[in-house]
Amino acid sequence: MNRLLNICVSKCLVFFKSFVILFVLGITSIAYGQQWPSKQPIRIIVPGAAGTSPDILARTISKFLSAQIGQSIIVINRPGGGGNIGHSEAAKAAGDGYTLLVTSDQLSINQSLFKDLKFHATESFSPVIQAIVSPQVLVVPAGLPVKNPKELSDYIKARPGKLNFGSPQLGTVGHLSGELFKFTDRLDIVHVPFQGATFALQELAAGRIDMLFVTLPPAIAMIQSGKVRPLAVSTSSRNKTIPQTPTMQEFGYSAFNFGAWQGVFVPSGTPAEIVAKLNAEINTILKTPEAIRALESAGFTPVGGTSDDFRQLVSETITRWERVVQQARVKID
Repeated sequence: MNRLLNICVSKCLVFFKSFVILFVLGITSIAYGQQWPSKQPIRIIVPGAAGTSPDILARTISKFLSAQIGQSIIVINRPGGGGNIGHSEAAKAAGDGYTLLVTSDQLSINQSLFKDLKFHATESFSPVIQAIVSPQVLVVPAGLPVKNPKELSDYIKARPGKLNFGSPQLGTVGHLSGELFKFTDRLDIVHVPFQGATFALQELAAGRIDMLFVTLPPAIAMIQSGKVRPLAVSTSSRNKTIPQTPTMQEFGYSAFNFGAWQGVFVPSGTPAEIVAKLNAEINTILKTPEAIRALESAGFTPVGGTSDDFRQLVSETITRWERVVQQARVKID
């Protein structure tokens, strides 16, 4: 009888200790989240160079977020490796809310594009918020005698193997959008990758490449100056910055119903309370008239929403571009 009693007491003590530990950890986590941010600075890692779309977004967010939370924020550019250098650095950072990652759907693309990544798009990061969406815009040289995607397709078919399409870089959304157009209309056209959207646009304006899918922000100035001609955007609705430019869907390209997303992540393991606070703060920014004007003038459409919404979008994007990577047989060693 005594032995049975001792066993019961022992088990009760084990249960009680476990409960206390979990309770303390829970209280600590809540307190930790409430105390954030209590030190400076907060880092935002951008896996791209200054002036790129994620960099523009990061600097816009940092300006408003710094004022809201009363902490200094520095933007750190880590270009190279198709985004993998910056992604890897962010993945290795402590999950304490003092390292943020502002990146694009390149994170999702790289999951199927590269082998032996040192991070995982959905396991190494906690999504905070989708900040913006921007269309891929199909542009051609001003002198090319086509006015819409169908005319461009016919122009390419009449010259098999003689024309080319550029991209900001191998494996980017711009590259895969071009491959999707090529695959959809069975076009015989050569891919020419560049090191960045700026170089690709310069070559397009000079007439040395014949078409290009590119995110809208770096293309706006050349579109407005008439150096390049926009034929269509990849999103299901027209963009406010270039409202006269139709969508690809208006010409029957049903697979073009996407925009290039960009958003904010933190390393996995970051307390949920900090993720929730960041989500709330950035949602507030995305509803601020001054921030909306700044983002829309750059060609972005502010989005916002929940962390779960963003998590689902990241997963869907991995699936979408994996199919295109396989169809186009894109490989990067």
